[in-house]
Amino acid sequence: MHSVNPEIGCANPAYPDQPESSRNLPCATEALRVSIVITNYNYGRYVEQAIRSALDQTHGDVEVIVVDDGSTDNSLQIIRRYPVQLVEQTNQGLAAARNNGAALASGDYLLFLDADDILTVTYVSRCLSALQSASANVAYAYTQMQIFGAENALYASRSFEPRALLEGNYIHASALMRKTVFIRVGGYDMTWRHALEDYELWVRMLANGYAGTFIREPLLRYRKHGTSRNSLNEREFNHLKWRIRGRHPKLYLTSCWKNPRKLMKLMMWVVIEKWSRRKTLRVTTWFQLS
Repeated sequence: MHSVNPEIGCANPAYPDQPESSRNLPCATEALRVSIVITNYNYGRYVEQAIRSALDQTHGDVEVIVVDDGSTDNSLQIIRRYPVQLVEQTNQGLAAARNNGAALASGDYLLFLDADDILTVTYVSRCLSALQSASANVAYAYTQMQIFGAENALYASRSFEPRALLEGNYIHASALMRKTVFIRVGGYDMTWRHALEDYELWVRMLANGYAGTFIREPLLRYRKHGTSRNSLNEREFNHLKWRIRGRHPKLYLTSCWKNPRKLMKLMMWVVIEKWSRRKTLRVTTWFQLS
C-alpha cells in the first residue's frame, strides 16, 4: 500500500544519523531507556496507582515524567511524594500535555499513561522485547487491555492489520513507541482537542509507512469510571472518524472507490480539513507576529 520508512536497528534509536553498520548491531533491551509520561488532570484519587505502576516496572532503565494539566484537586500534593519529574502547566488539553512530556523525555522509547490507568510490572519489558524482534517498520508495541472498575471486560483489540485500523481504533493510548518515529510524524496534533487523539496518531503513522505489533496478554489495566475521558456518542465518534479520513484520503480511496456516496463524503471532508488547517495556520501565524 505504502512504502515504509526504515526505522533502523536498535543500537541507539535516539540517533538515527549514526552509521548504518552500528545501527544494525544487536543490543539488549536492558540498555534502552524508556520514558513513561503520565498525564493528569484532577485524578488525585487515582494518580498514585499510575505512578507506582510506572516506578515498579521490571525493566531496568525507566524515567517517569508526570505532566499535570492544571489540576485543582490534591493531585500535586500526591505526585510530589514520588521520585518523578513533575511538569506543571495551565490547562492545555491532552495532546499538549503529552507533547510537553515527550519534549523532556531522555529515553529511546516513549509510553504515555493516563493517570487513572495501571501498567502491570512487566509491561515495558514485554513491549521492548516485541519491538526488538519486529521488522524495521514496526514503530510501536501494544497489548491487550483489561477494563476494570465500573466495568470488567477485555478491550476489543487485535493483531495489527492496516485495513482494520482504517475502519476503527483497536490500539490503546499506552503503546510503547520509538521516540524517533513519534518526533518524525510530528507527535500529537495540538489542534486536535476533541477525542480520538490516539487514533489520529496511529492513522498518521500508518500514512507514513509505520506499523505496530500486538501482545495478546492484558498487560494494561484501563479504569472505567464516571469521569472517564472521551465519552462520545455515535454521531460524535463518526464525525471524528471522517475528519481523520479527510486528512489521509489516499489511505481510504480503495474502500470508498466503489461507493459513490462514501467517495463524495470523503472528498467533502478533504476540503473541510484543508480549509480548517489553513485557517488554523493563519491564526497561529497572526498570533506569532503580534
